[in-house]
Amino acid sequence: MKKYIYSLLFCFTVGICSAQLTSVIQAEYFWDTDPGEGNGIAISAVDGNFNNSFERIAVSGLGAPSVGLHKFSIRIKDNTGIWSPVFSNVIKVETTTSPTTINLVQAEYFWDADPGEGNGIALSTVDGDFNTSFEKIAVSGLNAPSVGLHKFSVRIKDDLGIWSPVFTNIIYVDTTTTPSIVSLSEAEYFWDTDPGEGNGIAFLATDGNFNTAFEKLEKIAIPIVNPVGFHTFNSRIKDSNGNWSPIFKNVIYIETVLGSDEFSFSKIVIYPNPVKDILNFSFDKEITAVSIINLLGQEVLSKSLINSETSIDVASLSAGTYLVKVTSTNEVKTVKVIKE
Repeated sequence: MKKYIYSLLFCFTVGICSAQLTSVIQAEYFWDTDPGEGNGIAISAVDGNFNNSFERIAVSGLGAPSVGLHKFSIRIKDNTGIWSPVFSNVIKVETTTSPTTINLVQAEYFWDADPGEGNGIALSTVDGDFNTSFEKIAVSGLNAPSVGLHKFSVRIKDDLGIWSPVFTNIIYVDTTTTPSIVSLSEAEYFWDTDPGEGNGIAFLATDGNFNTAFEKLEKIAIPIVNPVGFHTFNSRIKDSNGNWSPIFKNVIYIETVLGSDEFSFSKIVIYPNPVKDILNFSFDKEITAVSIINLLGQEVLSKSLINSETSIDVASLSAGTYLVKVTSTNEVKTVKVIKE
């Protein structure tokens, strides 16, 4: 039956002489009697490789002799083939029994008074399962007592049915009010002058519905303001309690205002939508170009056209939402299309 010492850590610093840089290439240990250089039991480098003049060396599963006093010795060899002197320590081996692996099976917490082992409020593991000797435990919806100083305690139980000591912290509870969940209900934007809360131009939720505390907003083809020059673009949101947020501002310089108007959406047909492979266009005027832009503003596909009825292959695009910009002479229209 093998005998083990639970852990042993050695760290050696190898000197560097002025004439030649030396590094460690081998290390070994032995108990009591010296078996001769190179005949000891090999020790490995912590990083898996002897490659520096300074090394950290380690050994696992250290085979120990019988219970009692023994001399543990170690030596190293440099890259010139020279072995170091032997470094020895006298060690008392108290037991050679192999340790038993213990796993956690339960954890609980309680406030102030101890309700007794197993009667606390259960703590769950982060990964959903007590299955190793090292666990991360978590609790959600922690019920705090009244405002003031309180004692918060935690303990764990192993697979032998033994509960640990109680680990305790003193905590000051500032307030016991349960925070309410706030979600968005409205969003709007305006240029330059504030028309008043609720009177701006509406933003839409990307998924078509304001229903969570985190929302992505979108507004396709925001009209560019006149005249050319600096303008302030403003946006704000409203929560489910009816409160408007502060105004979020961006200063934008308009270099030019396009003279062409967007053509009527009723005169153009883009189908199917959602689309898998072929996206078709039909308009009573000549379509000269089509470009497809992702929601990051990057053009991912473009095509020059000469017919009033045509199509474009979008099979290569990833699934998602895109903006399709259709140009007809000096007119332009941007439409949202979903690629399946």
